[in-house]
Amino acid sequence: GLAVAEPELPADAGGAEQAAVADPSGTAPGAGPPVPQPRPDEGTGAAGAATAGQGQTASQEEVDRAVRLAARAALSRIQIQLGAFTDRAFTEAEWRRIAETNSDLLDGRALAIQPTTSGGTKFYRLRVGPFDDRAEASRVCEALQARGQDCLVAENS
Repeated sequence: GLAVAEPELPADAGGAEQAAVADPSGTAPGAGPPVPQPRPDEGTGAAGAATAGQGQTASQEEVDRAVRLAARAALSRIQIQLGAFTDRAFTEAEWRRIAETNSDLLDGRALAIQPTTSGGTKFYRLRVGPFDDRAEASRVCEALQARGQDCLVAENS
C-alpha cells in the first residue's frame, strides 16, 4: 500500500519561501533525481528522461535540458500542487511515483518543491510546472483527479 501522507496545505498557506528546485544531479541526501519530462520539441522523449536516472548515463545535453525545465517549473506563475509533506526525500519520491504513473499527462513538466512552515512545522509542497496559464493547469489537474490523484491549481508566490 501507499504511505500515508501528511495533510495537504492550502496553496496559499503562509510562510512560503523561495521555490527550491530539486537537484537534477541526484546528489540530495537520500533522494534520486527528479523525473523531468521534456516536451517532445525539446528533444528526448519521456522514456529517455525517465530512464536517464535508472542506470543509463544521461548526456550533458539531457542534463542541461532537465536543469532548464526544472528552473522553468520553479519560476512558473501557475503550478499544480500534488501534496505537501514533512520530509523532502519523501516529497521527491512521491513526485517520481506520480510522474511515472502519469507520464502522459505530466510530459514536459518538472518538480518544483516549495518549502513552507505552518503551525511551526516545515512542509515541502510538491508542485509541478510549468504551465502556460490556469486553464492548462486545470485541464491537467482534472485529468489527474479522474485517475484518483489529488491536486489543486496553485499560483506561485
